[in-house]
Amino acid sequence: MFPDTVETLRLHLRRPVAADAEPIFQTYAQDREVTRYLVWVPHTSIDTTKKFIAVCEDRWMSSVAFPYVITRKEDGHLLGMIEIRPDGHRAGVGYVLARAYWGNGFMPEAIAALVKITLRPPTIYRMEATCDVENKA
Repeated sequence: MFPDTVETLRLHLRRPVAADAEPIFQTYAQDREVTRYLVWVPHTSIDTTKKFIAVCEDRWMSSVAFPYVITRKEDGHLLGMIEIRPDGHRAGVGYVLARAYWGNGFMPEAIAALVKITLRPPTIYRMEATCDVENKA
């Protein structure tokens, strides 16, 4: 249903792999400001991030969710992640972006690409996202 990779003008979205644990941990997973409005707490060790990557693979294999690592095309630098969660006729989207990349339009670009893919099947016709009312972004 969902491709392993997605390309946009500036971004490459792909399935997470074990080697992503270190850059995820270093780039955003331990940053309290980044995780402030998310449903998970900052990672305190690389082992937590490695377990998260394993969960991502399980979710993908069971078709419960389709997480993608977001990297910059020009240099392959990891910027964040985005996940699509199909549920009947709708799909939810969740995402995280490293603080250094806020305000550059990367997430709207990633979301737009996945919306096009997600709304292709005739059974999914609604996309949903929620946010914390305190999050001014």
